[in-house]
Amino acid sequence: MIDGEKCYHCGLNALPEITAKLDDKNVYFCCYGCQAVAQTIYQKGFSSFYQFRSRLNLRPEEKKDFSPYDNLDIQAEFTDVINETDRTSDLLIGGITCAACVWLLENQLSQVPGIKDVLVNSTARTAKIVWEKQTIKLSAIFDAIAQIGYEPKPNTPSVQQGELHSERKKLLIRLGVAGFGMMQAGMVAVALHAGGIQGMEPHWRSFLRWVSFILITPVIIYAASPFYFSAWRALKNYSLNMDVSVSIALLVAYVSSTYATLYAHGEVYFDSIGMFTFFLLLARFLEFRLRLKNIDALNAGSHILPLYVQRYDEASFENIARKKVRVGDRIRVLPGEVFPVDGEVIEGTSSVNESLINGESTPQNKTPGASVFAGSINGESPLSIRTTATGQQTQLAAIENWASEASKNKPQVQLLSDKLASYFVACVILIAATTYITWFNIDSSKALWVALSVLVVTCPCALSLATPTVFTAALAWARKRLILFKSAQYFSQLEDITDVAFDKTGTLTQGELCVEKVLPLADIDEKQIMLLCATLEKNSHHPIAKAFQTNTDISIPDAAIKVIPGKGVCATIDQDFYSLGSPSLIPELQLQYPDAGQWILLTKNHDAIAWIKLSDNIRAEANETISALKRNNITSHILSGDREENVSRLANTLQISHWHSALSAEEKYEAVKKLQSENKRVLMVGDGINDAPVLKVANTSIAMSHASQLAHTQADAVFLKNNLALIPSLIKQAKIVKQKIRQNITWAICYNLLALPLAVLGYVPPWMAAIGMSASSLVVVANAARIAK
Repeated sequence: MIDGEKCYHCGLNALPEITAKLDDKNVYFCCYGCQAVAQTIYQKGFSSFYQFRSRLNLRPEEKKDFSPYDNLDIQAEFTDVINETDRTSDLLIGGITCAACVWLLENQLSQVPGIKDVLVNSTARTAKIVWEKQTIKLSAIFDAIAQIGYEPKPNTPSVQQGELHSERKKLLIRLGVAGFGMMQAGMVAVALHAGGIQGMEPHWRSFLRWVSFILITPVIIYAASPFYFSAWRALKNYSLNMDVSVSIALLVAYVSSTYATLYAHGEVYFDSIGMFTFFLLLARFLEFRLRLKNIDALNAGSHILPLYVQRYDEASFENIARKKVRVGDRIRVLPGEVFPVDGEVIEGTSSVNESLINGESTPQNKTPGASVFAGSINGESPLSIRTTATGQQTQLAAIENWASEASKNKPQVQLLSDKLASYFVACVILIAATTYITWFNIDSSKALWVALSVLVVTCPCALSLATPTVFTAALAWARKRLILFKSAQYFSQLEDITDVAFDKTGTLTQGELCVEKVLPLADIDEKQIMLLCATLEKNSHHPIAKAFQTNTDISIPDAAIKVIPGKGVCATIDQDFYSLGSPSLIPELQLQYPDAGQWILLTKNHDAIAWIKLSDNIRAEANETISALKRNNITSHILSGDREENVSRLANTLQISHWHSALSAEEKYEAVKKLQSENKRVLMVGDGINDAPVLKVANTSIAMSHASQLAHTQADAVFLKNNLALIPSLIKQAKIVKQKIRQNITWAICYNLLALPLAVLGYVPPWMAAIGMSASSLVVVANAARIAK
């Protein structure tokens, strides 16, 4: 060991025989592991990592055997199949402390052959890695992470819960230490204050001060340590956060109190230290509980999925791990069981509770051909399904990913609030220093405690909590109503919406054609007409076919059906030729449509036998939604690709004066751009592939739950329950969110403007400053919680 020489990588005592020449200078290490890591970092061109890291690295342990992670069954717990060659693995990374760690991991791993993409989240301490199985093994990826000094683990629910449990345990222990120290030091402080008033022997005063010192030392060293680490990281990155002022206040108070205890001169503030630390840790613990609650809410769906499923083929049934199910596999789901994957019913009839997916508490009847989703609960009968999506490709996973992303992204107003808090800390430190100097010249015995009170009472906790608590409550409000936002930023943008543009089919309407009217033209009853139509359309996937496929109780004879694109279908049934569709199918018939609307013609042997009128029902809540928007001075528009007569009829029914028909995707895009050029702020609501461009360009956009995957990708929010009536509520709630943010920031600023002069003038002792700081934070949190009501 070399006296005074520390390991270049981890900071432990270095050994003289383990050295390396880096940047033309000799540096020493404590072990060959640290030496290898540092040399790897330099060889890869990442030497600046050591300049920007905010904390010393962990010492690498002995080389671990990661080969078990090459086992496909083990991989399946945290790895998803993208295609035949690519896989994506979700890992927990131990040792991440700052942005420099993220930079190092992403840059180092992206250069490893076979790794196609790396995304590291410093807050969650996770990494999502896309890799090519034919080029690299998963164990080699684990090894590459370990080689640069980090600890990779599979990011499975059990591991994640273990990490959260460990963090919660540490917080509780720190809170307990601080609480015990605060209460005991407070009792001693009562005696010291009483002695100061009534008189106390010097040796008793000294004894009680030493008791306080012993009680508070574990608090300042152990319980308050997170504040020091946070402050140090901020200072190393040339920034300030509220933990900087907190750390200064705690350490100065402790050092000065220790000095006063040693030399029996000056005041002690041990009770204030305990109180300040306890209240701050209590706030952090409550914040952690809120975060844990949100994580549990986000993972609620995945936690109820079964660990194994019953797969079957023509010969037998077998129980396999859920992660081993592949698209196309046939699965048997018994009554009361949870669907493990998305699929299509191929056998059986049962009711299914889909409340986790779409919020509908009423069970939905499922028959062959119907879709089912992971997380839904089967009802009274067994169902056989063909798997259509697994893992991260399921509807449930998409919902959870959306909600997760929303909680990670900070809105602009929150970033501004964080920046303001940083400047505020700098001002507070400057004011505290000025206050100390001024009071030292006025009354040196009061200078320290007055400066400490300034630091404590103006700690920007309330200012830092003003915005995030509101957005957390707002996103929770939306999630309860099955509305998922990509980011709270998009929620806040709804506040100043002036125009709402709707797609027609599937948005303002149900998106499913139904038979509105049957008009016989020959001696044939309506039941026979519907039977013939169902026969002709039974193998069709055209939207019109769905209007007749609901007649499952009617026996449909077989027929050889011919589809004529753009016109309809025809077939010979029992030696008679039938057609269904546009009158142009039978050119010799010169017929006029009975009236406005969507009519199709049924013919027999080239003679018309019935007109059938189809309609796409308007959503029940559409009329009230448009009226509510109108009452709030918000203009509604219809941007549709449908025919003019259909769009016109819908616009008249809903009393929408601004509408456009027969629009292409590009024309919808241009229509919204035109509105924006007139200083309008547009909310777009749509569901189709052709709505994707306009959803992207709108100021804020919402996709319906049944929308195409592309529409979901481009939209800012998704309605899991297709209820248009939520739109006025959303806009109203966005206004409340802005109001609450304004109230919180105003309160935080006013509190500091009031408390700061009182503290500077010496009217606020440190213990009162700690209570005032905590109370101001509680007011902000309580105000934000009112959003849920």
